[in-house]
Formats: sequence, C-alpha cells, structure tokens
Amino acid sequence: MTFAVVNGGWAGVPVSPEDLQETVASLEAQLMTLYEEKEGGGFGGVDTDVVALYEHKVRAATRQLEQHRLMVDSLEAQLRSLYEDRETAPAAPDATESLVQQLHVLYHEKEHSAGHAAMVESLEAQVAVLLEERDELQQRLVTQETEAARALSRAKDMLGSMIDRTLSLG
Repeated sequence: MTFAVVNGGWAGVPVSPEDLQETVASLEAQLMTLYEEKEGGGFGGVDTDVVALYEHKVRAATRQLEQHRLMVDSLEAQLRSLYEDRETAPAAPDATESLVQQLHVLYHEKEHSAGHAAMVESLEAQVAVLLEERDELQQRLVTQETEAARALSRAKDMLGSMIDRTLSLG
C-alpha cells in the first residue's frame, strides 16, 4: 500500500479552506482504505501507529477547517454589519472610509494568509471609536439646531415687540 500526503506543509496553516478540505478528503480516503484492508485480512505491513497517526491528522484537519470557517463567518458578519451601519448612517468621515477599505484588504488577505487577527481587532476598535464620535457629533448638531431655533424665535418675538412699541408710540 502507498501513502500520499496531500499538502505536506503541515508546519503551517493551509492556504485556503479548499486546500484544507482537499487534505481532509485525502486523509479520510486513505483512512477508509486502511480500514478496508484491515477488515479484508490485514494491513499488509502497516502497523496501527500509522493508522492512529492518520486518524489524528483527520481529526486535527477537521478542527482546523471548522475554526477557519468560523473565523471567515465572523469576518463576513462583521463586514455585513459595517455595510448596514454605513448605509443607514449619514455621511461618515473620510477616516471611516479608509478603515473600511483597510478592512476589505485585510479580509481579502485573510483568505490567503494567517496572523491578521490583531490588526482586525485594532481596526474594529478604531471603527467603533469613529462611530461613537460620529454619534456624538450628530447629537451636538441636533442640540445646536434646537438652540438656534429657540434663539430665532426669541429674536422674532423681540422684533415684534419692538415694532409694536414703535407703532404704539407713533
């Protein structure tokens, strides 16, 4: 029996979910072949340590694949939420646009490499701060609008009062 290890670079993380799925499928197929040979009268010289190693690799690859899927799902949900917030919010500052573009770049790079989790968390924190600042500015604008309307109303009342006095004196 021959053994083939697809994606022999287990020293690092697989490049993509597809590569990991391919590796898991290959390991599962090889494991099934080993089981079939065992049931058929022996392993043909392969000891149980090799079978255990393959079973371990299949379980590890499956866990890694699930973790990778969860991470991608989380990033997609965050990106969807960001789009929804951006669509419902008034025009955001240019800094927010820059952070959104950086998040897009990171999302794209995340599909091809690992280790950007800290950068994504940092960008999320920066976006959260910018959104808070935007909300505060919006609240201040509403308050100033209200105060300006009151001041205009008082000015009109004072002007009306002055006109009334002028007309009553004259």
